[in-house]
Amino acid sequence: MTKFYLKHIILCLCLLAGINASAYNNIMDISIDGIHYDLYTSGEASVLYSENNSGAVVIPEFVTYNDENYLVTTIREYAFYNRKELTSVTIPKSINYMYDAAFMGCTNLASVHITDLAAWCAIDFRFILTSPLFYGARLYLNGEEITDLIIPEGVTEINWFVFQNNTSFTSVTIPESVTMVWGSAFMNCTGLTCITIGSGVKRIDGFGNFNNCSSLSDVYCLAEGVPQNDEYYDDDPEYELFYGSSIASATLHVPAGSIDLYKATSPWNKFGKIVPLTTPVNSILNDEPSISCQSYYDLNGRCISQPHNGIYINNGRKVLVK
Repeated sequence: MTKFYLKHIILCLCLLAGINASAYNNIMDISIDGIHYDLYTSGEASVLYSENNSGAVVIPEFVTYNDENYLVTTIREYAFYNRKELTSVTIPKSINYMYDAAFMGCTNLASVHITDLAAWCAIDFRFILTSPLFYGARLYLNGEEITDLIIPEGVTEINWFVFQNNTSFTSVTIPESVTMVWGSAFMNCTGLTCITIGSGVKRIDGFGNFNNCSSLSDVYCLAEGVPQNDEYYDDDPEYELFYGSSIASATLHVPAGSIDLYKATSPWNKFGKIVPLTTPVNSILNDEPSISCQSYYDLNGRCISQPHNGIYINNGRKVLVK
């Protein structure tokens, strides 16, 4: 029995020694091009803070140290805390986690630049003050400001806080591949006039997801079953799905066979009008779309809330906008 325990004690000591050696080989608080990182033996890097006092900070996807490449995957807590001079930040597609209050106090941050919208949807923002969009920064994809937001097909979840407080969005299209929209994803998007929700959405977290979307006029929900939301938020109206939004004067468009379900389910039954979708819809991004956001789609099937010069689909017909 003594030998048995002795073997296990020795094994545990060896494992601890291995862990300590691994931790010791991590490179902590190293500065590369003005940004401080922790570099890990896993080949990943975490942003600690930036020495850059200019208005723009570009976080790279990879950093190189001693001829080794490290993938930048996280931004640590308070990394850019209270950086009033920060006006623009570029976030690489490799970032998958931002710690508490990473951009808290960055009240002059006006633009956030990304290259991969699907990757942005998957970022785990640890806290409401974590996102660089919190103070109303506009979101740019490959250099173009997003106003008509189209979530890429293939995305299955939209994470917490990912689009909150963006006032430049006028429409949002959620594809049928999405099954879950987490809390506060579109909170305070006051410019939103139209939302299209794909047929695959099963659950929309009730934690203020579309709170204060005060310009809403139309919501198109293709789901035949009413998307569920979290009942444990029901006691606090501020956490309701559309709290503070203009749904009392908006129109909800749903499959004809599901109208009674939506009329019987809160908060969907609070829309001013609930009407059937005019024709069956197989996909939001069909070549010939049959629903519309402000009644206009471009020829690629993208929902356009403010059409400019060109040909569009309007209520199933091609129209020329001059």
